[in-house]
Amino acid sequence: MDPPISNDKQKSHPEEITDIQERSTKKRKQNHKAEQTKTEDTLCMRSKPVYYFENGLRKVKPYWFTYFVNAKLRWFGRGVYDVFKTEFKDREAEHEPPIVAKDIRIVGRANGYIAIDKPAGITVHPSGRYRYNTVVEIMANKLGVDKIYLGNRLDRMVSGLMILGTDAENARKLEQEMSARKVQKKYICRVLGTFPEGVVICDKPIRTVAHKLGLNCVDIEGGKESLTEFEKIFSDEHTSVVICRPKTGRTHQIRVHLQYLGFPIVNDPLYCNPNIWGAKLGYLGQLPEQVDEKKLEHVDPGELKFDVGGHDIVDLSKQQANTNSDLLQPLIDRLLNEIRAGSMDGTAGLNSATDNENIRDTGHVGESSSDLDTKTNDQPTTTFCPECHQMEYPDPAISDLGIWLHAMSYSGHNWSFETEIPDWAESSFIPKLPKQLLDILSHR
Repeated sequence: MDPPISNDKQKSHPEEITDIQERSTKKRKQNHKAEQTKTEDTLCMRSKPVYYFENGLRKVKPYWFTYFVNAKLRWFGRGVYDVFKTEFKDREAEHEPPIVAKDIRIVGRANGYIAIDKPAGITVHPSGRYRYNTVVEIMANKLGVDKIYLGNRLDRMVSGLMILGTDAENARKLEQEMSARKVQKKYICRVLGTFPEGVVICDKPIRTVAHKLGLNCVDIEGGKESLTEFEKIFSDEHTSVVICRPKTGRTHQIRVHLQYLGFPIVNDPLYCNPNIWGAKLGYLGQLPEQVDEKKLEHVDPGELKFDVGGHDIVDLSKQQANTNSDLLQPLIDRLLNEIRAGSMDGTAGLNSATDNENIRDTGHVGESSSDLDTKTNDQPTTTFCPECHQMEYPDPAISDLGIWLHAMSYSGHNWSFETEIPDWAESSFIPKLPKQLLDILSHR
């Protein structure tokens, strides 16, 4: 029998544990702060990216990048080779995807803010395979500063107004103003079909279906409060140009609400894609039926690390089972099938199309027939980097790097910024719709 423990030790033991825990927590915080400072200092001292321009695209010469990581408890007791084999899989030089070569124009300065006009197709901050080909890095180089403070963010495929703070305090003030919904926002877009006259309000709640795939939808019961006002400017034979005034800031809010109303953004590869949503294109939240299992090509976990847009790809068919109803599963399966087929442009986890037929079949829209013909089919698709032997992807078509949604103006307390109207929103612009979308319109 073990000897009894004295009462003194019983009383002191919890205090010792608490003291050890507090000291351990304090040390972890100090180490984390030191490591974070070291990392930030290292990143600031890194060599500048080598940009070059080719075929209307901004490119970054491949480079080696140093990663900083903290030791993990799961490494304890494992050999060095085993840890490196499972934890450090990145062996290639960094090959960033190209972006559109348009300049990020400064449209104004006021109250410690800098307003810029972001071209479509540029990621805001480092993510996936994007690091230097991002708004924060390009603007940091342009302004000659070490850090950019973001006031708002836009999806990669969306163009328009972004507001930067000249320092952390100004950025924080802007963020607080936006969180309090005191900033008036106005967007412009081009949608499929003839939009109704007058002000149209959509207040349907929105939820994220698959975060890593950037897939969202209206969910009356489980979604978050969302409100957008729409007002048509004009219509042509097949499309309408619409003003959008979002009152809340949910992910893909404007795109999802337009889809729900039955007027998705014409060239939106995610929410105006009949291969994903079916012939109804998600109208009033209608979900597609399950596709034939024999035709469905599931993404194999680990088969794809990144899409050509630079974002992570994962197989969510099983991972999402606990968070999504059975009704949503066919939607995820269809999206994964499109990724596997390589028939979609990259938007938060989607593959870029590499041939003309894929663009036509998935309902993508070019500014003219010549846009569809500028695909890089003549470029080799299996070239490899001579340094790291990583497979290099062909250049995307410029017309596939963005959608027809533009942040036109933001205004707040004692400040206001506005950009120019994009070419595709002019009445003289005549979009060329693919047959698949024309067929859908003809049956409405």
